[in-house]
Amino acid sequence: MSSQSTGSRSRTSGSYAILAILSSISLLLAFYLRNYHNPLWTFFAKSMTSPYSANMLFAGYPNEAVVFYPMIKDLLHRFFSAYIIPAVFVFLSVYFAIKASICKNRENEPENKTEEVPSHLRLAGWFEKNKLQVLSLVITAVLLIVLRYGSLGENVFSGDEFSYLYQAKIMSHLKLSVPAPDPAPSFMGDQIVNNGKFFSKYTVGFPVLLIPFVMIGNPFILNPILAVFAIVVMYRLGKELYDGGTALFAAVLLAVSPFFILNSITILVHTGFLLFFLLFLLCYIKSLREKSPLYPIAAGASIGFAMLIRPADTLFPVILFCIVSLFVLIKGGIPGETTGSDNRKFLLGRFLLMIAGASVFAGFLLYVNYAQTGSPLKFSFQEYISEEKWGLGVMGHNHIRAIWNSTFALTRLFVWLPPLVIGFSVLSLFEKTWKNALLALIALCPFVFYYFYYGIGFHEFGPRYYFLTLAALPLLASRGMIMIENLLRAKQKSAPAAAIAFCIIILFNLAAVFPGIVNESTAYPRGLTFFFRDVDQKFRDSGEGVILFLQTTPHQLLVYYTRNEPDLSNKNIIANFLDMETNRKVIEKFPNKKPILVNFDEQTQQWSYSPWYDKSFDQLPTEEKVRIYITSAFNYAIAVRDFKKAIEQADLGLKVAPEEFRLYNVKGMMQKANLDSAGAEQSYKTSIKLNPTDMQTIYDLAVLQREMGKKDEAKANFEKCIAGTTDPKMQNIARMWLEHLNKGN
Repeated sequence: MSSQSTGSRSRTSGSYAILAILSSISLLLAFYLRNYHNPLWTFFAKSMTSPYSANMLFAGYPNEAVVFYPMIKDLLHRFFSAYIIPAVFVFLSVYFAIKASICKNRENEPENKTEEVPSHLRLAGWFEKNKLQVLSLVITAVLLIVLRYGSLGENVFSGDEFSYLYQAKIMSHLKLSVPAPDPAPSFMGDQIVNNGKFFSKYTVGFPVLLIPFVMIGNPFILNPILAVFAIVVMYRLGKELYDGGTALFAAVLLAVSPFFILNSITILVHTGFLLFFLLFLLCYIKSLREKSPLYPIAAGASIGFAMLIRPADTLFPVILFCIVSLFVLIKGGIPGETTGSDNRKFLLGRFLLMIAGASVFAGFLLYVNYAQTGSPLKFSFQEYISEEKWGLGVMGHNHIRAIWNSTFALTRLFVWLPPLVIGFSVLSLFEKTWKNALLALIALCPFVFYYFYYGIGFHEFGPRYYFLTLAALPLLASRGMIMIENLLRAKQKSAPAAAIAFCIIILFNLAAVFPGIVNESTAYPRGLTFFFRDVDQKFRDSGEGVILFLQTTPHQLLVYYTRNEPDLSNKNIIANFLDMETNRKVIEKFPNKKPILVNFDEQTQQWSYSPWYDKSFDQLPTEEKVRIYITSAFNYAIAVRDFKKAIEQADLGLKVAPEEFRLYNVKGMMQKANLDSAGAEQSYKTSIKLNPTDMQTIYDLAVLQREMGKKDEAKANFEKCIAGTTDPKMQNIARMWLEHLNKGN
């Protein structure tokens, strides 16, 4: 061997060592920056998103654009610090590792020789050769169940989860609803419809899946099982569209995504929806390639059942695939595969079978609508809140709010997925195949749909309304990684680039992304369910049980905890605290249960339980009577959504305490909600007359008067707020309104 060759190999070895060290250092820096250097990433990991929805952030501002720009700037700053900077170092780690591999291969192989089998196919071959598929799926299912019980336990943390369980329990008795109990307002809970019948505000697809698990007493294992099937279908779809290596990469990226995992340990619908949509994609492609009639029927049935689970999320994908199907029919087949006019009859038959399969479930959905709401075209969520609609203008929704919600969701999606997944997905589009283009359009569907949805956030493990993106992004990201290796191979550079990128991303995701997101996102749900654990502990030995009357104020929405069995068979009954006559009916309904008053102390963050009143209502002090009327008014408004009844409670309170400004304030709030602006204005004025230092009511009056067109009076009251309030936020908004009105707006 010549000295020149030896020197060249020595230099190559030195370069390899330096590049490997740089790759390791970059990965460690990424880990440090993500977890320790800058805690801003926790902002994106929180599960309670209501405070960050546009409806909450921009409410009350005269010119939303004025506050939009600093808010979007702050959001992007947080995103840059929390995600972009660590992701850059992950990318550098991948880059240096690939360069190191090229150096190593150049040292060990003849010049210009590339590996015959790409790394993603070799990795898939090793996986299949060692028969790891079943073992990995079993391990995944076990880990999901362990994570469920380890982080959330047997707690139903959200109203959505409770609503799905409630409907499943009803349907387990072959019913779609139960008669409303008497008195119905006392038992109205979050996400439960009352139109003379009680049922969930959501469609019945997911409750159907829950039924057997409800019957065995363990609904918490359904989603882990569905998650495993979704991973299997993702793998099969990857093989059908591309190859085994792409399939393996996509399945693993899906399986380790915190977005996928954390939603799959809840009792929310998104994992089930994803499974049936992936089944639709797989069967749709197979329908165009194979002659069996089972595939188009299964494709139609899958998208039909997905529609039963999430009808809104299905709308745009159905429109997309109608267009795709028309294109395929015109072309006579899939581009690049079998095409021609002779094939159109076959394709038309395929599409008709798909329509037949979907029609069965569409017909069932219309029947359920009719049975529950009286109209096949009226959904249960419309019966729950008639104002809940889609489009700009609804609930004050506009382009500024839409841009904010979309940007906030997109930044959270970046954070909740393994790093660089979206970046590699974008890169894959340069492959310029119909498969990648179709998947990209699928990923865009939720962004288009939810741009026009007002959205208020709430308990969200990641941007869950955009869960459909998981049907496409793992596949696209896998193709992006593979594309890098293909480009290197075209330049005669040998390196398992796809496998390197894949392994580094998975390693960083498991070590740096997943643990932090789990801890941060499950903290709020764990705290939320403390009430039910507290009740179980305190009243475990209460004989036949208790009746817990939940009291509330605008800041203590205890009505979200009104959860009972459909037949009220639970030991401890939870009821909304309403007027005393209605409360008395509840107590008489359960004569062997002890009534208890429940409240929440915001200062100590503790639940308090006190015995029922030992005196008749007439014997109570005036202050306690006022508190009862205010509490019942808020509960009628928030829990029952009956503003007329809430106004009635305020009026009854004023008969007891005619000089009580708080009752006039509450009455004004309820009149405004009931669209009685003139009545609300008068109530606010009386409240202010009785308590001139109440700046919040003065501000509310000013906003109301501006809406009524009384600009001069509104300006005068905004000026009072600016001069009298010590709250800087109120002062700032009042000043903005005053400037807005002074400009003639």
